[in-house]
Amino acid sequence: PADTKRLAEALCGSPLLKEAIFILSGGARASLPEIPEGGVRVRHLGTRYGKAVYRLSVQTRQAGSFEIAVNLACGMAPPAMEEEVLWLISLGTQDGSRRLVEEFGGYWPEHALWTEEYVPGETVARLLEREASVPGGSERLIPLWVHLAGSACTLYTDLWERTGRRFVPDDPA
Repeated sequence: PADTKRLAEALCGSPLLKEAIFILSGGARASLPEIPEGGVRVRHLGTRYGKAVYRLSVQTRQAGSFEIAVNLACGMAPPAMEEEVLWLISLGTQDGSRRLVEEFGGYWPEHALWTEEYVPGETVARLLEREASVPGGSERLIPLWVHLAGSACTLYTDLWERTGRRFVPDDPA
């Protein structure tokens, strides 16, 4: 209930939705009057690391539909929240290199939240299960696994390089 109230206040009392749609869609313009009643659906994705993550599915009358992830700080101190936002920005792809994190949407400290690109969460285990279940899929598992492992190692190294060789993920699994 507390998160519902905070999200409603942020959506109605700030340009959060309009700005997130504009930034994350590459320039689409949408305003609150363009969203029909029931045009915003909110789904809780999980709560960890001092934040709750929500998926906003937005349907507009003319601009189309959009998916946005909203991170709502829950017990996260303002300096930790700002550090998280700065990491998202610094690990973004301003230089055109490989993306390491979701695209950053916006930051509203007065509501203790920030937005980013919504990325559907498919795990390696689910991908491998799906591939193994299709006819002939088991033949592709070894090359697929080699590709996934190599990509993970590359991303791990890229993160290390982009942080000035100072930081690595705590749990590389």
